Amino acid sequence: LDKGVITATDDELIDVTKRVANFPPDNKFFEMTIQRILEKSHNLGTVVVAEKIENEEFYNAWKKLGFGKPLGVMQRSENSGELRHFSTWGESDKRSLSFGHGPMTTNLAQLARAYLVFANEGSIPSLKIIQTENDANTLAPVFSPDSTKRISEILDSVASIKGSGYRAVIDGYSVAGKTGTAEMVIDGQYNKDGAKRTYFVGYSPAENPKYIMAVRLDYPKKCFLSWAPTKRNRCEGSNSASIAFQKAMKRILINDPEIIPQFEG
Repeated sequence: LDKGVITATDDELIDVTKRVANFPPDNKFFEMTIQRILEKSHNLGTVVVAEKIENEEFYNAWKKLGFGKPLGVMQRSENSGELRHFSTWGESDKRSLSFGHGPMTTNLAQLARAYLVFANEGSIPSLKIIQTENDANTLAPVFSPDSTKRISEILDSVASIKGSGYRAVIDGYSVAGKTGTAEMVIDGQYNKDGAKRTYFVGYSPAENPKYIMAVRLDYPKKCFLSWAPTKRNRCEGSNSASIAFQKAMKRILINDPEIIPQFEG
């Protein structure tokens, strides 16, 4: 959005009918808006958009969000993760990075920090474990307020009955967030048994956020199956981590006297 590559308007359609490398065409959706791509967590859609951006610009955007950098709150014990320099990327690295895989390792705290940019109109505040009354909350501008406001609106829709995060919906409170699913890496290789790691990162209330939370589940065994019974218990961020987020965030919100329910379930 900041670079003008996309507009994320309702009349902008992304063609997902063509194969991109090893990503097969989608003959179900044909053309999708940016909002629909994020609502459905559509990997090919994000790949098509990423192909419009130069590698260096794409890399710099991830760096601005704090990936590959320490949080700066626990100097001795922090793991900054890794974001490989774009000059080392292979042909498929940018494509896989577009949906959170590929040449990067990260942790939950870094994920939560990155989502702060959408909750703070394009800026990321300085992080602290304990905040005192005299602390000045320094904001680091990352993206434009208009761009991040639009993405926040879309993340609000993702965490609704229309999106993959529908299990994160909390009666009376708005939520903005995104699901994630990854195959477990064991001994440097993807697990052949299909073991999953699922995520949900979100904040609430969506319009005036006070809390942000990142949830990760390793090897989730019991997941809500929303459609078509299958032989395998298909665990994804939409039917596991989002449920854990919903339960934890709901308890926080209903016990905060400063947050008034915005609407009835």
